Amino acid sequence: MRSVRFVRRLRLAGLCLAILLLSAQAGSARVEGKTVKRTTHPIWTLAIDGSRVAYSSGGLIRVWNLATGKTSTVTGKYANALHTANASQLAIAGKRVAWIKDQQFGNTEEGEKLFIAPVGGKARQLMHAYRYGVDDQTHTTGFWIEGLVGSGTSLAVSTWKSAGTTATDQQLSLVTGEGLKALAGGTGALVSQAVDGGHIATLQSSPWSASTSVNIYSSSGDPLDDFSIDTATEIALTGNLLAVLTPSPTPTIEVYDWTTGALEHTWPAQGATTATSGPNQVSHIEAYGGLVLYSVYGQYVGGDETLHVLDPATGKDAVVGTIKAFGANHEWAIGSRGLVYAVNSRPNSTVGAGRIVFVSTAKLDALLG
Repeated sequence: MRSVRFVRRLRLAGLCLAILLLSAQAGSARVEGKTVKRTTHPIWTLAIDGSRVAYSSGGLIRVWNLATGKTSTVTGKYANALHTANASQLAIAGKRVAWIKDQQFGNTEEGEKLFIAPVGGKARQLMHAYRYGVDDQTHTTGFWIEGLVGSGTSLAVSTWKSAGTTATDQQLSLVTGEGLKALAGGTGALVSQAVDGGHIATLQSSPWSASTSVNIYSSSGDPLDDFSIDTATEIALTGNLLAVLTPSPTPTIEVYDWTTGALEHTWPAQGATTATSGPNQVSHIEAYGGLVLYSVYGQYVGGDETLHVLDPATGKDAVVGTIKAFGANHEWAIGSRGLVYAVNSRPNSTVGAGRIVFVSTAKLDALLG
């Protein structure tokens, strides 16, 4: 009798184990219910497009797929031996990821390298830039690669040469596996800041322009619209709406219809008192799917950032979470699936572990009621 009971218990235990294994396998196939991706090293910057989240950590570029739970690593020669040189700018579009690595040489010299790779594939360096006199922008001379953005099928970036505050050879380009494909030139090519639905937005402002204006291009380089605005530090694009982060007298978010240039709304950046150096400084702005997100430093740049979601039509504003990462890097991003942001165990430190927190679009909508 004991042996029969023992066998039955074994069968029951085996059945329970099988159910648990099947449940675990089913859960690993789709992880959108999970909200956190843990990393061994701190997260420096990240980007999202669809279900793919690209991030720079431990000197490497990795892509976490929200739909499968799998993480791939870009291979090739782009990391230093100690894995301490991380990307300063990062963008992803479909199955392609691009990034810029910035390197300082003392206090006066700076270099930038632009890379591209297929997700999980081998990195290729496309461009190398160098400039000097960076301790005083009025005397900076050399080449720039800035404004790396991506979404859908488009990766774009701006390049130019500078002699003090005079910019020449301005170019807005698509980033491809073969190199840069020129889209537009002249003052309107600086600096790319947003891409959405095949539209690319650039912001012309000081010191590269005497006035402040916005240009919208198609992904094939056709100029769609341009209009002047009073002042801006960053812009974001979602559909026909352009969100403009303004610095003074106190930071606000202006909402334009870029197809007409009409200003539709002006909303306060909650908790922000300045757009320049100091406590409560407004940081970055992004937009997607009719939502606008922005962040505000609690103290100085490099400290915690409070992340807000804003309904640009009603002005309703809600706090999403707190970012703990690095200085002025982009440590959060929004896409069609939702929002991702970084929480490092030691903020503004090159050591310690990290986490990527995912917040679905449905949850963002729920925060706004």
